Amino acid sequence: MSNKGNTNPAGQFKLGELLVREGYLTMDGINKVLAVQKQQKEKPGRDFKPFGQICVELGLISQDELQRFLKKYNKRIYLGELLINMGLITNKHVDLILGQQKQNGKRFGELLLEQKIITESQLTDALSVQLEVPRIIPSLELMDRSLMDGMSEQFVRSNQFLPVHQEGDQLTVVMADPANQDLLQELSNQLQCRISPAIAPASEIRRTIEQFYQGTQGVETKMDPGLSQVNLDVEVAPSTNPDDNSTAIANFLIKNALTDRATDIHIEPQEKYIRIRYRIDGVLHHKTDLPSKLGPALIERLKMVSRLDPALKGVQEGKVIGDIMGRKVELRISTYPSLWGENVVVQLNEKQAMHQELLLNIDRVGFSPLHLTRYQKILGQPGGLIIVTGPANMGKTTTLYASINYLNQQNRSIITAEDPIERPVPGTIQGAWSPELNMGYADMITSMLKQDPDILVVGEIKDQATMEAVVEAALTGAKVLTTYPAFDATGALLRLMNLGLESYLIASSNITVLSQRLLRRLCDSCKATHTPAKDVFNMLGLVDVEPTSYDFYRPIGCPECQNRGFLGQTTIHELLQINEAIREAVLERKPAATIRGIARTEAKLVSMAEDGLFKAIEGLTSVEEIQRVAFVNEYDSQTPWEAEEIYEICSGLQPEYL
Repeated sequence: MSNKGNTNPAGQFKLGELLVREGYLTMDGINKVLAVQKQQKEKPGRDFKPFGQICVELGLISQDELQRFLKKYNKRIYLGELLINMGLITNKHVDLILGQQKQNGKRFGELLLEQKIITESQLTDALSVQLEVPRIIPSLELMDRSLMDGMSEQFVRSNQFLPVHQEGDQLTVVMADPANQDLLQELSNQLQCRISPAIAPASEIRRTIEQFYQGTQGVETKMDPGLSQVNLDVEVAPSTNPDDNSTAIANFLIKNALTDRATDIHIEPQEKYIRIRYRIDGVLHHKTDLPSKLGPALIERLKMVSRLDPALKGVQEGKVIGDIMGRKVELRISTYPSLWGENVVVQLNEKQAMHQELLLNIDRVGFSPLHLTRYQKILGQPGGLIIVTGPANMGKTTTLYASINYLNQQNRSIITAEDPIERPVPGTIQGAWSPELNMGYADMITSMLKQDPDILVVGEIKDQATMEAVVEAALTGAKVLTTYPAFDATGALLRLMNLGLESYLIASSNITVLSQRLLRRLCDSCKATHTPAKDVFNMLGLVDVEPTSYDFYRPIGCPECQNRGFLGQTTIHELLQINEAIREAVLERKPAATIRGIARTEAKLVSMAEDGLFKAIEGLTSVEEIQRVAFVNEYDSQTPWEAEEIYEICSGLQPEYL
């Protein structure tokens, strides 16, 4: 594999040299960055920052400019330099490997693997960027197996390659070493076509080659029979093109998404290939690339199964229920026109009863002991309005359904207005709003009051009319639960006022705001102790927290978590119940900082970052993961707590906060 480090092939430079040559940096700027790097070497305990990141932090180049630059010039950057800027290795690793290269002459990447500094998958990702070739999973389900006809088994095995797709005279070949010009030329001569190389880890290619030749020799390949078919509740006409394997590719992507616990599949046309990414535990992960020519047929197939118009190249939404690996799954498919073709996102919603019960249990939402106790008390109070806030895809609906399930008793009438109904809750009256009802969403909420309910649930505050109907319902004495997109608990109150809600209605209502974020849980099988940098705590507003006050953990990666370091998700919250002091501040239209300060001192508001710190101390997540997702209010650092105090409060050990 062509993976040299800092040996100097023609036209290859260090990142700093290229930035100067292209006019992004001056020599004075370079000297500033080198000074920071020198400080890093003198203080080895500090987290290493790559050259490009230091340039951004010093204001010498913007993050967008750096990303565009790296994308444009990656072929002219050393592999070692590229790996540093990807955050996978440090300068110390480069020096170590270069020293070993002088002794044994082995390739840079090969030595990194031998030293277990990076994984084979990480090296493949870096080479894919450096060589500007797509990374394609070498799967029998993705490749056209007829392309193997007439090929020498010995030749295939010894050179570690697999043909994937042919379009005209262009053949896409997955290779362990796509920079092997001799092999590329030999394949072109043998097959009389142009070769478009792609890359995959050598071990994955060897495994697929073994599966292929075992299958052709009559030996059954060891594959899960449950993965063989995706059954969708819709009839789709088979393709008349014998070379069309779009159904097999769609099945492969959907099945593997479920296996990987993905919630969304992103099918994204790029200039030279189709990029496939999965959202797993709230974060997008690159799964594979596909030849560009496969995109139109794949997208057309997905449109057909979801009853969308294949000919319409615009914004569409559809859904279909599928029986996948013995699990009932709803696929929601949306399309969007983009520069290189239609972008498609497939959302996977599992409908199994056991899975729903797990999600609907309020004890499993991710509350700290403090917030669980406080929230259960609020749910148990008669009347009032509870608003669950947060950005999209942050678990608001799950928390809402867990709350319904907690309140669902024989002596209570619970009625909902939803658009759409996400999950059935037996024992409740769930209403689905649709345009066919010939009434607005707010009118439906008003109609709910005539059903003699104890508890009303409104899926989401969509507009001013919905908001006013929700508040009016709460003022009648009913208990109302709803969701609303907002950054934090106090910010939700201000957003409602900006939406047009009169301050006196906010002040006269018994309102509770629960703000939340989803974050990834550390894998218990591989997490390791770690001392975060002090500035990470400072950026979270935790200015009185010392990094050495508790044992903290960081992700490592193992087979159990598919080398991601995280497995599953949990939540962080802040819970605000409006009291008299906050009511007065709202009526007087006090500034946001004042309301936040009152919430902290008078309503005992625990910030999202503080709740996250508790979970980091418990070993559930990392401090860096909290920094990734937590909304930090700049005013919280004015009323700081120490780590021990935060831990005791969130553990429920200080009764005055319960």
